[in-house]
Amino acid sequence: MFERDRNFTACVLLPVITGRRCRQADEGRPQRRQKIMTSTENSTIVIEPIREDHVEGFREALDIVARERKYLIFLEAPPFSAMLAFVRDNIAAGHPHMVAVADGKVVGWCDIRRGARDAESHCGTLGMGIVPGYRDRGVGRRLITA
Repeated sequence: MFERDRNFTACVLLPVITGRRCRQADEGRPQRRQKIMTSTENSTIVIEPIREDHVEGFREALDIVARERKYLIFLEAPPFSAMLAFVRDNIAAGHPHMVAVADGKVVGWCDIRRGARDAESHCGTLGMGIVPGYRDRGVGRRLITA
């Protein structure tokens, strides 16, 4: 099991501006997010907030990227139960967590876990990955700006 403030997909620390949207999520107000659809070659890629039904695909995508042994600190994806707990915690805490979906499969993700303490809530840990075959198409940029 992972600690609450530890992001197992992270490899980069990044300051995050806690603007109006983050404060609203923290106050329990619904956060407005739109699906972003883009078309690259023959598949349409949809960028959307993660849901529990994305967890298996998210785990598969993370495992593919981790096994490349280039971009993440993990050599393989954590067990499904740990991934489910991580996603549920992100959703409950209002942490931004987006996925790129093409042809029903998760092909990329971007999540930011804000600091656990109030004094750290303006900072976050970025976790991001794109499976091979979908890189160099602007998917990462779309994920991080969604």
